[in-house]
Amino acid sequence: MLFCSIAFNLLDSPFFRGFIRKWMPGIKVVPTRHAMEGPVLERLLAIIVVSIKEASSAGAFVSLSFDGWKSIADRKLIGMLESLVDISSGALTLDFRGTTDIPSLAETTELVVGQVEKELSTARPANDYLTPLPSGHFDDACASVLTSIVSDSASCSVGAKKQFSQKHRSIIMVACTAHQFNLLTANMITHPALKPSADKCSRLVSLFKQSTKYWRQLQMCMDETLGWRKSLERRGETRWFSHHAVVQRLLELKPALESFSNRFNADRALQATANGAAVIDLLRSQSFWEETELMARLLKPIVIEIGLIEKRTSNLADVCAAFGRLYAYYKQLRAETAVAPPVGGAVSPLFLVAADPAVTALTHHICGSVLGFLQWRLSKYFDASLLVLVHFLDPKRHVSGLRTTAGSPAEYANLMRLFLSLAARFGLPRAGDIPAEKESAEAVKSVQAFSAYLGGGNKDLLAFDFPPGGGPRIAAVGMWQMATTFRGTILPAVARRLLSVPAHAAEMERVWSGMGLANTPICNRINKDRLTTMTKVVVHMRADAAAARRPRMTYAPGSLVGETLAAAVASGGGGERRGYGFPPSTRMTATSWRWTRSMKRRASTRRQESCRRRWMRSIRPWGRKTWRPLSSATVGRPRWT
Repeated sequence: MLFCSIAFNLLDSPFFRGFIRKWMPGIKVVPTRHAMEGPVLERLLAIIVVSIKEASSAGAFVSLSFDGWKSIADRKLIGMLESLVDISSGALTLDFRGTTDIPSLAETTELVVGQVEKELSTARPANDYLTPLPSGHFDDACASVLTSIVSDSASCSVGAKKQFSQKHRSIIMVACTAHQFNLLTANMITHPALKPSADKCSRLVSLFKQSTKYWRQLQMCMDETLGWRKSLERRGETRWFSHHAVVQRLLELKPALESFSNRFNADRALQATANGAAVIDLLRSQSFWEETELMARLLKPIVIEIGLIEKRTSNLADVCAAFGRLYAYYKQLRAETAVAPPVGGAVSPLFLVAADPAVTALTHHICGSVLGFLQWRLSKYFDASLLVLVHFLDPKRHVSGLRTTAGSPAEYANLMRLFLSLAARFGLPRAGDIPAEKESAEAVKSVQAFSAYLGGGNKDLLAFDFPPGGGPRIAAVGMWQMATTFRGTILPAVARRLLSVPAHAAEMERVWSGMGLANTPICNRINKDRLTTMTKVVVHMRADAAAARRPRMTYAPGSLVGETLAAAVASGGGGERRGYGFPPSTRMTATSWRWTRSMKRRASTRRQESCRRRWMRSIRPWGRKTWRPLSSATVGRPRWT
């Protein structure tokens, strides 16, 4: 009820209370409005505070993220969120610290710095977490330590992180990778070669969104040509990656849209509307559909990478791999659409992508621009050497995908230098801190451990790659903690500290999205403290529900049939009668699985339709149906006799 756009006043309605008692017989007391916004929320908040305190007292690497938000009542808020990664197991816990009202203040660097300092001063007396010492070591007074600050690339956030990096050298400042990929999509959409196509798609969607008449006609075309209905997607104001959903949905509905254009080509009412004639011309234009397919092809890799990087357990090791995959894809696509002059002197494409050579040239031109933007964002907002080192310290990745030749960032000698400089930044004993003999021994042990890991030592850690359970966790942190091969050196401490750094600030955006569900036009007078408390409760309720949810079963091409299904078929337990029809030794491909699932759905639909018809025949009134016109003498009587 917290995030379903229902006011708390409904709890005082006798009809609603009777509904709850009828359909929830186990409930003893139905809370009132004042109880829900008072004791109930306070009790839930107290439980959350205790669980967060347990996670921080056990020892965790803390990452702080912040962002601004404007409510529906034009109230400006700035919020703080911390993610705690358990030092031993890598279990991930989120804690929404709270919000601050900034109604008439501009978002400047000084404002952001002041809010972060306020949060640090609040966490210090409560002993939630502490900043590292100037030497880079952890403070023994608290088990949890702040290791990173993650935010978007707004100017105020970048300036604030720059000031904190000068004050705390051992805290890692990270730019939100999901935000960077979203802006990369904006660079592609606003490209002079693609911007007209994006505007055409928006104009097409706007016509059907604004006119209910033609939207119903399009739905009828969907029923006739496709057999199902889907709604059109609209692009978000700042969610540039939503353009992919727009063009992808248009391509899915292409048969229905073409049928609509053929049917209403000569419709005078449609031609008289603002964009009616232009939309009909677009739907009947082959070049428009080619441009739409090109846009979907170019946007799809970025949308996939955004979905991967926004996972709750993604860390800095995923950033290097994401940039590498995007760079390799667009570089290969650019090479495939290159042109070369043959003997005759004319220019012809090496590999034809479409029938129109203009699409091939357009693809080549846009891929070159995307590669430039991708390189610029990596160089400006990220430390490439740090990303390479974190990628290498992930036991599942190691040197996979990295170029280790001479002169490359992942060269073995370069990796060794990066590790030693980062270890000194995190507090590796320096000259004067310990005796010279012990200092030399520590340095030798660290170099030997890193050299052993370079030579394939990640295989010893992969033995501790246990399946996740009981909630999200970063598996690499747990592997470095449980492995005994490199124990006694500084290598596990550096690796766990780096691998605990998140790659995005998307959790803060999810908090704002949830808060927007509660702060609706119906509930627009909720004060800031109550709204923050409700958001804290719902964030943890969603995390608990996600941890308790069973993992979804997926079927990959070439995978064997499940053991239960195979045993049922082999023993004659009804597998054939249920419509599976697979012998135990048969491999089920993705295509056959989708076909079987489709046939089941069709059979279920036919059964439902048959039941509905039998039910309609059973409730038909007695006698023959005759229509009696409605007149003054028959007012108030049934029209069917």
